[in-house]
Amino acid sequence: MLKASPTKLAILEKLVSAAPEMVPSGELVASLKVTRQAIWKGIESLREETIGIESVPNRGYRFSSPPTFDLSPSWLEHSLKGCPFGHPILIFDSVDSTQEIAKEAARQNMPAGLVILAEQQRAGRGRMGRIWLSPTGGNLYASILLRPRISPMQIQLVNLAAGLAAQMTLESLFRVRCSLKWPNDLLWKGRKLCGILSETASETDRVHYVVTGIGLNVNMSVADLASAGAENPCSLIEIRGEKSDRGEILGGILRRLAEMIGTLETETGGMQRLVNLYRQRCSTLGKEIRILTDSGIDYGIAENITPDGALEVNVRGSLRVYSAADVIHVRASQD
Repeated sequence: MLKASPTKLAILEKLVSAAPEMVPSGELVASLKVTRQAIWKGIESLREETIGIESVPNRGYRFSSPPTFDLSPSWLEHSLKGCPFGHPILIFDSVDSTQEIAKEAARQNMPAGLVILAEQQRAGRGRMGRIWLSPTGGNLYASILLRPRISPMQIQLVNLAAGLAAQMTLESLFRVRCSLKWPNDLLWKGRKLCGILSETASETDRVHYVVTGIGLNVNMSVADLASAGAENPCSLIEIRGEKSDRGEILGGILRRLAEMIGTLETETGGMQRLVNLYRQRCSTLGKEIRILTDSGIDYGIAENITPDGALEVNVRGSLRVYSAADVIHVRASQD
């Protein structure tokens, strides 16, 4: 596991802010109030994250280049300074599920903002108990611990916010406008690019935590995804024709998600603004869809998003509301 530490982050901040100048080791010792040994260990640990740091005997250290590893936790936390999410960031080579690690951390009273990353998940999960295939190969698998100050009746809005944050980030960074399928899947020409799952613990009047998991196909080829068993997958590398920086994508998602959650928590009319934005961007509205629930399968036309984020569907002339369901666009190739 890789993670940042207060000392590493403080060293990085000092070196980056001084670049391209050298920072004497004595200055680091004095300003950070740690030993020279701690400075040396911090520098070596930052280098292990592939952050470029030069050292010159009797002169000090100099920041020389961003990391080549695009999920360097120290670099990510440094770049997310001022954002309430992304502190701390822990990255694992392989885990059963980033969701389970984040939920256990929530039960141990870890504060909001924790992000768990993995290069591979052995038992990732999607909605309705499905397996979310998470092979190693340069994709983004992240779980974010949230403790939103909202009513349990508003939890679905966190799902909508996460889908919006992912869609808007890809559009802003790469001009890639994906279809946003209710509640929060991203599709490209009918094929799945990103899946999002939020799991919660709440009481009748209080949300204890929400853990939002994001699986985004970034740098793994569609052929490799299909070989691993993914059904009808898409990947950013196919859309863009080049590799993408996963840390840059994660940072954009976290910043937008933080803004949206803040709006839900503090602004009068924030719920309405979020739902209105979602209605504008949701590709499910107006479509003929298949709705899979625990009680069976329905077909209808998606007509509206309710103020609490549920989907209103015209099923054989009767308007039905679905707060939790698996939706498939009948003519997905048009997305």
